[in-house]
Order: sequence, then C-alpha cells, then structure tokens
Amino acid sequence: MTILVYGIFQRLGAQPVGIVRSLSRGLWTVFPALGIFGILAISWLFVTVLIGAVIRGIGNLGPEHVSIISSAVSIVIIAFLARFFWVILPVAVLERRFLSSFSRSAYLTKGNRWRILVIAILVIAISRLTYWGLGLLAVPLASLVESYSAIFLLAWATNAFVTVFSIVVVTVCYYHLQLVKDGVKERDTKTELD
Repeated sequence: MTILVYGIFQRLGAQPVGIVRSLSRGLWTVFPALGIFGILAISWLFVTVLIGAVIRGIGNLGPEHVSIISSAVSIVIIAFLARFFWVILPVAVLERRFLSSFSRSAYLTKGNRWRILVIAILVIAISRLTYWGLGLLAVPLASLVESYSAIFLLAWATNAFVTVFSIVVVTVCYYHLQLVKDGVKERDTKTELD
C-alpha cells in the first residue's frame, strides 16, 4: 500500500516514478503505516465495545439487536471521524510522520470534511457493490469449474481491486488537499528534496 501511495503521488505531481525509489520509500514507511492502522483498529474496537456496553445497559434488548444497533452507531461515529483522518496514510508515507500524521490529516481536511464524507460513502458503496457482485458470481463459478479455488482467486482479485481503488482515491484527495493548504511551491520543493 505504501508503495502505491508514493507512486501515485509522484505521478500526480508529474514526477518520474521509479520502481527502485518507490520500493525503497514504500518499504521504509511500512512500519509507521502499520502503527497508524494499529492505532485506528484499536480505536475502532474500543468504540464498538463501548457503544455495545452502553446499548446493553439502556434496555432489555436481545443480543442480535445490540449487535445491529452498536454496529450502526459505530459506523456513524467512525464515518464522522474518518472525515478528519481520511488522508492519514498518505501523510504518514509522503511526509514521513507517525503520531503527528493525525493532526496533519485533520489540518488538511479542515474545510472539506463534508466533501470527504461524500467521497468516503461513495468509496464504501463501490466496495460493497464489488463484494456483492463477487457474492453473486461465487456459487455459479464454483459450480462451473467444480472447485472452490476459483472463488478464492476471485476473492483475492476483488480485494486487490478494492484496496488499490481506495488507495488511489485517498492519495488523489491528499494531493489536492495539500495543494489547497500548502500551495504548489512547497509541495514541489518537498518532492524534489526527497
């Protein structure tokens, strides 16, 4: 993922995209990116557990109702927070930041958060439709080739498509947000120094 972010950003800025440079820069930033994803995953888990506990304490709801309600509420909260941290991965990769990438992402998204929410909803919808299409194709494909390995291959290809699509959208958003907030001159200078 980090290699893709670097390569996409370089291409958007009309900079040459070299394989060796993209690999070295992308591999160098894998651990900060994993750390950020770890923090976000723990936050997601904490929010979901907290919401589930609050909802269980409210009334006499069955476990299935608690699960549905807590999932819906946590998705709304995470979608709200995603508006602030939408470009956190490109910030970590391209600006070589770790914990400060949270505040930098919030700075870059300020003034554009409702647009980002719409983009995030569209990306999620396209991802869900892609997975839904995979679900429709999975059983007929398995019957046709008489093997479940085709389903695994199709699932892998679908995950790859959704991941690359999401990374492209987020990196393009970062590129434009940085142009708006920092201006062209600073971006070009930063890229040349790297």
